[in-house]
Amino acid sequence: MSVLMRNKGANKNILFIKGAPDYLLKASKKVLNKEGELVDFTAASRSAFDNKIKEYAKSGLRTLAICVKYETGILADYNGPKHAAHATLEDSANYANLETDPILIGVVAVRDPPRPEVKSAIQRCKEAGISVIMITGDIKETAESIARDIGIIKAGDEKNRSLTGFDFEKLTEAK
Repeated sequence: MSVLMRNKGANKNILFIKGAPDYLLKASKKVLNKEGELVDFTAASRSAFDNKIKEYAKSGLRTLAICVKYETGILADYNGPKHAAHATLEDSANYANLETDPILIGVVAVRDPPRPEVKSAIQRCKEAGISVIMITGDIKETAESIARDIGIIKAGDEKNRSLTGFDFEKLTEAK
């Protein structure tokens, strides 16, 4: 998801982007460091972010990457529906092109616990012979942690019971 905001000091728009860390970390070539300086997003810093995200995820935290884009191209002076770029914004197929080359600001992690009654509902389903599956947009480690917490899978079962979307797409009907 992105938000276009007017930077009054520079008299042009900037784009704030939040989304899946794996996607945005891959797309980012620059990062704002702790001092607020724009620096190259090196393999070492990318690895440090990946490790921290996995650490958060294994604890059941949901993660989002936060980015900014200062050079917004046709949106630099966008000011509403009468602007020439408005048609571009009306078609969501164009969003990926507008969000290219983001600058990573950081990653946030939040705990979004399941409702208290979920675990017992899953147990009752299992007792009734119902197979429970969970489909989520979370990264694999977060999904596995939550699935263990609510009783969908047991610790150690993840290898046989947890798939990413990419893994799922590779399955054949025979599996």
